[in-house]
Amino acid sequence: MPDPGVFILVVAAIGIGWGLGRFSRRSSAVEKKDTFPASYYRGLNYLIGQRTDQGIETFVSSLEVNGVTLETHIALGKLMRRKGEVDRAIRIHQNLLGRSSLSAEQQHSAHFELARDYQKAGLLDRAERLLQELVVNAAELRQKSLVLLTDIYDEEKEWQQAIDTGRQLLPKRRIVQRSYEQNAMARRLAYYSCELAQAALDSGDHRETVRQLERASAFDRQCIRAGMLEAEHLLGLGKARQGIKVLERLVGQNPRFMVVVLPLLGRCYEAEGDVPGLHRYLRGFLEQHESTAVALRIAEDLCLQGAEGEASSLLATEMARQPTLRGMSRLIELNLDSTGENVDDPLSSLHTLIERLGENKPAYRCDDCGFSGQQLHWQCPSCKKWGSVAPIGGQGID
Repeated sequence: MPDPGVFILVVAAIGIGWGLGRFSRRSSAVEKKDTFPASYYRGLNYLIGQRTDQGIETFVSSLEVNGVTLETHIALGKLMRRKGEVDRAIRIHQNLLGRSSLSAEQQHSAHFELARDYQKAGLLDRAERLLQELVVNAAELRQKSLVLLTDIYDEEKEWQQAIDTGRQLLPKRRIVQRSYEQNAMARRLAYYSCELAQAALDSGDHRETVRQLERASAFDRQCIRAGMLEAEHLLGLGKARQGIKVLERLVGQNPRFMVVVLPLLGRCYEAEGDVPGLHRYLRGFLEQHESTAVALRIAEDLCLQGAEGEASSLLATEMARQPTLRGMSRLIELNLDSTGENVDDPLSSLHTLIERLGENKPAYRCDDCGFSGQQLHWQCPSCKKWGSVAPIGGQGID
């Protein structure tokens, strides 16, 4: 089956020929017959024959680089990059550099595309240098260059440089309303600050932890990770009650993340010696939201107190509202414990089947690209977007 990329190249080549023909007819009233270099037709023939390497080299060399054909060269380079043919994209875009026939803006366009080629090829240092020059010298590409430069620092895990670069895209005055793109960048910067806060927390630098968390909150007041790190920090300082307030505020803002917050919330309540207070809060949450994680937490505590019957009743009620594999499995376990487990019991077989069904069931999914898995990633491993991975099911259901 023909390569779709080669087909696109052929269509592009034909379109280029048509466009150049129109330009030639308009620019020369005397010359009535359009002529193209023989190498142009050879390149087109190579593309049709799927001899892509020869086609690209011959085709590009047959077109003089000027203001008319610049977009053609850039488009061919982009196509090669999208196909994963990064070396060819680099050759095409490097071919544009040093051409005296191009204006400064056209040179900047070529440099920007070359920087994208270098990034795709993993040559991040080269891409970084080109983009830093464009930020200073190319006003028309400054915003795009800053975004791409932030992406590179993100990829290199240079969090402070990513923050310093990305914040240049935000309004300088806080009263100015942010655009959609600016809000997206601010959320990213909040997570970069959280990375620095986590490192400071791990090293015991409490002052730096607070500084980074305050900065994360300034970028995005609803950042889940920043709130959890703040609560973790407060718990370590013996201020569990304040940590509880932070976590309950987070859940109030986004109940979907209760399953993520719950373990730390439980630790804070336990540090305060207030497990009954935790149960009151969790039961109040269940009145408003369906959540297997919350029901299971209450049920486990009831079992530790010897109240297995109450735990079973609680889970049965919750499963009637919103059945989940985890909830059903634990409910069956409680009933097997009360009746005595028998491998020949149909209930035991049902429990085994439910366990098998839940073994590979993903618990989290990226809202942006659909990537799913059993672990929470603050940055999606697939699309690299920050803060897009969330518990599946919504409203705290897992």
